[in-house]
Order: sequence, then C-alpha cells, then structure tokens
Amino acid sequence: MTAKIIKPIDNPQHISILFPTRGRSHYLQALFDSIAKTTTVQSLIDVWIFIDDDDFVAKQALDEHIAADNYDFKIHYVFAPRTYAQGQMYNILRERCTTNPGIYMFVADKVLFVTPDWDVVVRETFDRYPDRILYAYINLDPSNPNIGYYGCVSAEWANITGRLHTEFFPFWYDDTWINEVAIMGQSHTKLDIQLEYQGSFGVNKRLRNLHFWFRFYKNTAEERMQEAELILDTVFAENPKALAESKELMITSAEMQMQLWNTLTDESLSLIEQTVQQASLNEIAVTQIPAQQEFQSETVNPATAIPKSTPFSDLYFVAERQAIAHLKQKAERFIEQNRFSEAVALLDNILFASQVPAGIHNLRAQCLREMGDLWEAEQAILKELEQTPQDRESQELLDRIQQERLQALKLRDINLLIFPDWQQEEEARSQDVIQVISALVRHPQSDRITLLIETTGIEQEDAEQFILGVMMLLALQEGQEDTDLEISLTGNLSPTIWEVILGRVAGRIVLPQENRAAIKAVAMEAIKTVSLDQLLFCPAFDST
Repeated sequence: MTAKIIKPIDNPQHISILFPTRGRSHYLQALFDSIAKTTTVQSLIDVWIFIDDDDFVAKQALDEHIAADNYDFKIHYVFAPRTYAQGQMYNILRERCTTNPGIYMFVADKVLFVTPDWDVVVRETFDRYPDRILYAYINLDPSNPNIGYYGCVSAEWANITGRLHTEFFPFWYDDTWINEVAIMGQSHTKLDIQLEYQGSFGVNKRLRNLHFWFRFYKNTAEERMQEAELILDTVFAENPKALAESKELMITSAEMQMQLWNTLTDESLSLIEQTVQQASLNEIAVTQIPAQQEFQSETVNPATAIPKSTPFSDLYFVAERQAIAHLKQKAERFIEQNRFSEAVALLDNILFASQVPAGIHNLRAQCLREMGDLWEAEQAILKELEQTPQDRESQELLDRIQQERLQALKLRDINLLIFPDWQQEEEARSQDVIQVISALVRHPQSDRITLLIETTGIEQEDAEQFILGVMMLLALQEGQEDTDLEISLTGNLSPTIWEVILGRVAGRIVLPQENRAAIKAVAMEAIKTVSLDQLLFCPAFDST
C-alpha cells in the first residue's frame, strides 16, 4: 500500500484535478476542452493523470496534448505500473503532484465540466471553513443526493488522513468510504457544480465477487470511524465539549449507516454483479487465476461463483489477499480480546473470497468452540482438515471438540434414543414424548439413564423450548418436578460421534410416529428396539 504522507501546502487556492485513465484516451480532448471553457482562472488549476505503464496509446495522446500546449492550465501524467486498488492511483497522483495545491479534485476520464466558473465555486466553498478541513462532493445521482462519486478534499484533510482514498478496493467503495467518513467527521458538504458523462455511465471492469467486498466494506466500519475521529479531533481540538458531542453523533451515524447496509440481500448483490459482468464481459483482458501454494480455490456460495472463462486481471487477487490479511489480523486481535462473535463475522467474510487461505477454518473453529457452538466448530475444523489433512494442530482441536460434544450429551450407564417426527402435529408429538419421559422418570434405574432425543428437522432452540414445555406439562399432570433422568438433545452430530453413541446405546424406544429418514441415516436399524409397553414393564436395562 502507498505510504501515508504529509505534504506541504504551497498554493492554498490552487486546484489539482486528478484522475486515472486506461484505454480511453479518446475522451481526453473533450474533457480538456470543457475544463478550459468553464474555468475562470486557468493558471490556478492543473491536471494530473495516472496512466498504466502498458497503455502506450494514452501516453502518446497525452504527450501530444502537452506538446501542443493549447491550454492555459498544465497537464501532467504519471506513467506507472497498474495498481490493484483504485484508491492507489489517486494517492500516487497526490504524492507525485509537485504543485502542492490547497485543494485536490478527483474525477473520471470520461466526465465533462459543465458549470461556468466552477473553480470559483470550489474555492468559495472551502473558504467558508476557516480550518479548511472538508470533503465537498459532486452529486451526479439525483436519487441519492447526499453523496457523490467525485469531489474535492482540502490538502489539510489529506494531511490528517495521510491520503485521498482508502486502498482496499479494486472497484467501487472508495467514494462511499470518504463520504461516510466526512459525514461522521462533520466535514461534508455539497458542491453546487455539475459534471456530465461522455456517453453512457459505463461499467466498472474491475468488479468481481461483490459478496466478498460488500461484507468487507461492512466489516471495516471501525476503520472508517477511526478516520472520522482523526478529523473530529482536529476540527474540535479547542472545544472538548463539542468534541465529545460530535463523537456521540458519529456513533449514531455509523449505526444508521450499518442498518442501511443490512437491508441489502445476497440476491440483490448477485443481480448487481451479474448485470455488470454481462455488460463488461467482452471488454476485459482474459487472465486466468494464478496458482498460489498457500491458497486453496474454494467456492463457498454458488451466488459468488464466476466461470473460469470469465476474463479478469490477476491484480484483483492481490487486492483480495490484502483484504483477507486485514480481516485475519483483525480477527486475531478480536480473539485475543475474547470478542469471538465479532471475530467469526470477519472470518465468515473470508469464506466468500475467491481463494481461502489455510488456517481460516481453524480460527473459526476456535471461536465457535469458545461460543459454545460445538457443531459448527466441528464442521469448521473438518473443512480445515480437508484442506490440510496432515495438520496436527487441527486434528488435536477436532479431538477436543468431539470429546466436548460427547460430554455435552451426558451419556450414562444406560443410554436410550428416540427419533420424534418433528413434522408431526405438536400435540400428538408431545403426547408421544410425554409417555416416554413419564415412564423413564418412574423407572427404578432413572438415575442411571440418559434419554437422547434426535433433533434432525428442527432448530435446536425450538427443540429446547418443546422439551421445556413437555417437562412443564408432565409436572402439572404428575406433580413431579425433580427427576434423576438425564435428557439430552443430540443436535447435529458427525458420523464419528454417532459411531461412539451407537457403541454405548442400550436401545431405541419406538414411537408411534418417527423420523424414519434420520433412523436410516445413522444406521439405527441394527440397534435393539424397545416398545413403550416394554419400557413400562422392564424392571432393568443392561448397562453398555
């Protein structure tokens, strides 16, 4: 990533216009003409353009424009290697900009300047703020008037944050990031100027795996708040009371923004992604996914899967690896702070990546185990062992988790199983289970019995509520609240754990209505069965 830097401000009223271009040099003439036509003081602006070092057509076009010297403003370009993130290009332009202006303006190569005297409007807007710490946005979307894809930031702002844009994202989100930071930092205003696109709005050729990047944006809310705090600390440095109040407003703003993001569904993201990919399918250079020994290609959600024939620059994977490393480092910090659910959210984000590094499932398993979700922890560590079968640490963790799962079942000398049909009407199902529990509660060996209730087909919480209701009803019917009988819900069990259970079970109690599919799935047909009548009159069970 580009280093965060502080630059001198040699020309406070100067505006440097920054934008990247690639393969679209045919837009530049009209853009430059529109700047010349609408600028009041051309000597107080200049243009800085980022060109990829393989785009010789754009380089030649700019060399010709510079040689022609047709404008009263200067045109500069930086010819540099392609970047993996859009924000890097703007940050490199700021770093290389020798004008050291008071205002940086970022736009795109296919816009046209429309508003006469736009430069006067920009300067007057910034001059209204004594500290000049401001992001002034240009709105091109009437449906969303409070943010802008393009805008201006003061050099003072850039020196506080050390950059113009974040460098995480290969597409989108840079503008959303700075708008959100500015709103939380109470340094956000609209510029009363207009830009137009040459031709259509266009598509973003860098877009890929919106499911991953959308979650990544949500999971970096803390980083945006930290950036906004830097702004607030400077703006309200002399007013502690106003600073405290502004930070409370920042938290409220962040919560409201998160509520808005949470309304977007996976289906919506898939539709957006498919639309953009279809529009740009024939415009992107074909690049295959590079093989990386430390990564394993893994499609977690079919909605995020892209056919291998889909063309894309392999620089995308550099951005993705940077984002994965950031999420992993943050998750490890949360784990150290015992913030396990927050760590899981970050690790789940990584599972949407195109390539999932080894060790992620292991970390998830550790967190889920600490949270008491042993089933999900077991599944996570099994996935890790699929990826790295010889990993000793993962195998040891799996052994511990499975042992804890067995302990949670509270097996005793006598273990009996029932398989209720959870699709059955609750009243009928309740009567079946009540009869079994009532018989076992009164059984002379109840203090040695564990009743295992299989729960395929029902959520664990719902099953727990059902059993609680059954026990309350039984207490009302028979007036017996305390019992030596142990009752355990199986939850989802792996074949390994079922194998242990089957070796320790005394029998399966047959119910009038049973989950036959679950019985077959765990090979219970070979296990001894006990009818309700036998249960009532059986004085003793054999220990296992």
